[in-house]
Amino acid sequence: MIRRYALGFAIVLLTAAVLIGSFAVQAIAGLLEALAGDDSTVLDPLVAVAEVIGSWAIAGAAVVVVFRVLSPREVTWRDATIGGLITSVALLVGTWVIGYYLSHYGGASLAGAAGGVALVLVWIYYEAQILLAGAVLTRVMGIRYLLGGSGTRAEPDPSVTALIAEARY
Repeated sequence: MIRRYALGFAIVLLTAAVLIGSFAVQAIAGLLEALAGDDSTVLDPLVAVAEVIGSWAIAGAAVVVVFRVLSPREVTWRDATIGGLITSVALLVGTWVIGYYLSHYGGASLAGAAGGVALVLVWIYYEAQILLAGAVLTRVMGIRYLLGGSGTRAEPDPSVTALIAEARY
């Protein structure tokens, strides 16, 4: 039991470091792009696409591992992958919006440094809510698959069927 908690804690720390690093690099790249001005070459769009795809892949892999390993119930790789990839898209959209705001309006804010701190707090709140919504999505997909799936699992979990029956009253 302690080994499972230690593994979970280590995965959460590593995932947080990877996600924060990925999102911070993307936000800083947006800010630097705005500061560079209109000096664009043919490679700039390719680099931007590679950055988005790379960030999405890194975030997706991290979220899939979190959803698969840290769930208290059994979650299949299929459910974790679908939920993790959808969640990572939502996380990257939010990061892009914050990066866009910082690159276009961040320096001209009336609130100054306090506005930047508030924006970071809103960003963290948004990321946490999206991660929790993705976990719920993954769990609901697992329940649907468990109860009406392709028959790869023998019996549905009685606690899940009771929970669904109570929710449908």
